Amino acid sequence: MVLNRNFQITDRIGNRGFTLIEIMVVIVIIGILALLTVDGSLGYMKRADSIKAKVNMQSVADRLELHYRTTPTAVGSSYPPSSISLDNFRSIVDNDSLISAPGTNNITIQIAQSSTTPSSINGTTNYLYYSQNVDGSLCNTTPCVRYTLYYWSPVDNALEQVNSLRQQ
Repeated sequence: MVLNRNFQITDRIGNRGFTLIEIMVVIVIIGILALLTVDGSLGYMKRADSIKAKVNMQSVADRLELHYRTTPTAVGSSYPPSSISLDNFRSIVDNDSLISAPGTNNITIQIAQSSTTPSSINGTTNYLYYSQNVDGSLCNTTPCVRYTLYYWSPVDNALEQVNSLRQQ
């Protein structure tokens, strides 16, 4: 293979090959197609993470409803208060992957405390359990009559929520 004066690659016999310009154009086109493929797959990953977060929070909500129906307290049925420990909350949910944000192996749910608000959720790394009294204030002792689960949706770039079935 030899590069001649016209920037053409030829073999020793003189058969004409591709010019450097033609080869560069093909490389640029392949690069553009690769970029479009990668960019498109990132959108799918964001949508998958958003769907997983929503499904996780709905599953946690189902387990909290089961807890409400099957665990009576001295004052009647109650959702877990905000004073519950993470270990006790984990035992109610009974599946750590549900309280781990998509793409992580760590438990990322927060249990709302007096200083914790839904706006404290930072991006896709956290979920928040917010137990409430009748007046909507943070519930620290039973009976807790409702709750809200908050999670971050990377597709909508917004804070989403799942409410308890009982919104007394």
